[in-house]
Amino acid sequence: NNCRLINCFAEQVPEGKQPIRVTRAPGIATFSSPTAGAGRGLHVMAGVAYCVVGNTLYSVNSSGTATSIGTISGTAPCSMANNGTQLVIGTDGGTWYVYNGTALASISDVDFTARGARVADFVDNYIAFVEPNSGRWFISDLADATAYDSLDFATSEGSPDRSISLIADHREVVIFGEQSTEIWYNSGVTGFPFERSPGGFIELGGVSVLGRCKADNSVFWLASDLTARRLVGTTPVRISHHGFEERIRGYSTVSDCVCFPYTFNGHLCVVFRFPAAGETWVNDITTGEWHERQSYGYDGWNVSGVAECYGKLLVQNAVSGAIGYMSGTTYTEFG
Repeated sequence: NNCRLINCFAEQVPEGKQPIRVTRAPGIATFSSPTAGAGRGLHVMAGVAYCVVGNTLYSVNSSGTATSIGTISGTAPCSMANNGTQLVIGTDGGTWYVYNGTALASISDVDFTARGARVADFVDNYIAFVEPNSGRWFISDLADATAYDSLDFATSEGSPDRSISLIADHREVVIFGEQSTEIWYNSGVTGFPFERSPGGFIELGGVSVLGRCKADNSVFWLASDLTARRLVGTTPVRISHHGFEERIRGYSTVSDCVCFPYTFNGHLCVVFRFPAAGETWVNDITTGEWHERQSYGYDGWNVSGVAECYGKLLVQNAVSGAIGYMSGTTYTEFG
């Protein structure tokens, strides 16, 4: 029989009369409570956890102590990336910042500000960005997220659509357009060092700036046909079912989808969170099954992101900005 699983998931049983059992989802124990504000981003650089809460960037140490670093403007969820020594933070079309471990400053290089950026990721010691309202993407100088060259850009030319997002995977950059996706690699050619991979064109795009993630040595995303997809080589394999697809086609907004992975007790999961619709779907890669998550008193799951650090699976509360960690022996969320 079909059933709707909320805060629980199907798990295979090695032995027994029934091959499947329903197991409750892990709770969230409180770890750190920065000054209250919307949880806008969680990231780990050089073994240290960082989070954006409201308009403040914090570092969080292994004891859960949060230290204010500086101001991050805006209210939208942040894209965060690092090159090992510099943390890059920004929002779609907003101001972008670099924290070098000592000081936080906005990116002022005119070759960056003239473009702006939607999203960022690290590849081959560059930080790669998508330029808003265009088919272009560009990179920072090598190992320097504060410096840019006006010629270090490329245009996705397989289709005339605009670029939505990107993600780096296995030293390749996957560029999601409105109706198509392209895969680029660092060939080391003179000038802009990336070229499109042979056969690296997919006639299916994306819909959300943050609606993509990496898990299980692959890329997952919410595709332009409103299906959930996994990239296998250059094939966009459909992982969603008709129930999921019918449900999200009824949402008034899907462009706010945030996608992130986590692994807990051997279950590799990919989360598709829709804040405006107030619903959160989780694909368990281990079993191929789906379930939903919901926080008490809210329509959806109040988790904006996950990061592994300090031997814990840290999670950020989207409403309060608090940092917690997933726990199989905790029966609440953030208390």
